[in-house]
Amino acid sequence: MGFYWLFFQRYFFSPRSGSLIRTIARLSLVGILLSVAALVVVSSVMNGFNQLIRQRLLAVEPHLVVEHPKTAEELQVFNDWMADLRSRGGLQESFEIQSHDVIIRTGEGAFGGAVAKAVLGHQINRYVARLEGVELGGSSPPTVPTMEADVRSWMRPQEVILGLDLARTLRVVEGDHILVLPPEALLLPAGQAPPYERVRVKARLSSRESQVDSQVLLFVQGESLLSLRESPSEQSFWEIWLRDIDQAKNEKSTLMKGGLKAETWSDRNSSLFLALLLEKTVMTTFLALSALITAFSVIAVLVLLMAQKKRDMGMLMAMGMERQRLRKMFTYLGLMLSGAGLVSGLFLGLAISLVLDRYPLPVLPDIYQDSHLPAAVDFGLIGFIVGGILLITTVGSFYLSHKGSKILPAEALRYRE
Repeated sequence: MGFYWLFFQRYFFSPRSGSLIRTIARLSLVGILLSVAALVVVSSVMNGFNQLIRQRLLAVEPHLVVEHPKTAEELQVFNDWMADLRSRGGLQESFEIQSHDVIIRTGEGAFGGAVAKAVLGHQINRYVARLEGVELGGSSPPTVPTMEADVRSWMRPQEVILGLDLARTLRVVEGDHILVLPPEALLLPAGQAPPYERVRVKARLSSRESQVDSQVLLFVQGESLLSLRESPSEQSFWEIWLRDIDQAKNEKSTLMKGGLKAETWSDRNSSLFLALLLEKTVMTTFLALSALITAFSVIAVLVLLMAQKKRDMGMLMAMGMERQRLRKMFTYLGLMLSGAGLVSGLFLGLAISLVLDRYPLPVLPDIYQDSHLPAAVDFGLIGFIVGGILLITTVGSFYLSHKGSKILPAEALRYRE
């Protein structure tokens, strides 16, 4: 290898290599370094965003949503499934929910839409704690009392909990009164008063997930918003959190075989994850293409090198160097040039990504779920791109060296630049 390294230094970076070859070799080296480093950093940031969104989403999104059984047979299937899930230790938490689409009007005349969720009185404390990511009995107190016996005295009839972003949009705080009416009230003829209920905002919910905080309204089932019971938008379902999220699809298949309708967290957010996948794929593809195009500059350097060093090639063969070794030498020269830029770019990109992962920079605006710039290295993607660059360089270098080694020594020695 020391023999090849000597030729690598002399042919590409020595003063006698020629200003054109030396300049293009340096540009190729820097180009591969920057393109690979940019690819590593951007792919790491995109991967970090995907993991952050998935982590934040799963903190508030139920792993499985099961439509409430409508018949005695479906109810029996559901109860048997729940009993089996508990016996296997796969159930983390479950909540019986009634959902309604509603319109909110404040005393100042501001309007907004929301999804009203009715939760059983003995479950609302754990439900709010689940959405806020708080462990009951931990160091951070939840919004509602931790003891189920205190919920009734804390959350009185005609009181609701609003999502923080929704409350800010409507400019309401704890203690304010709002009017809640069903959306079909907008279809009533002129002059007919729509049905509505006046409720008091007890607290504001902060789940740090905009999808929840911007639209949720919670109330105790059977104690508030009783006029919504006959609303066409009413839905009854169970929200279930599993201990092993990877079992959600298997549990869904079991329920559907029993005639029940169920959706996993990935089904409910398929459009979001598809958009994230497309964004990551497009960004990575264009950056990968730039890195691969830069790799072709190495082949251009080898073309110029072999055109200017024909006399050297003829002299080496006249001194006894075999054609096979000559091909190997020029193939190694191409690999060493691309490898130098590749290793440097990987080192620089990984260093930046690991620093961002350990010390996230708070540079993002408030429209994102987190103001910090996340990063998570995707070694599989990086390995694929590195392999592509090495493959292009190896094939191109071998092809050029194979053609160059066919030259006759006498013909090469007569060559004049």
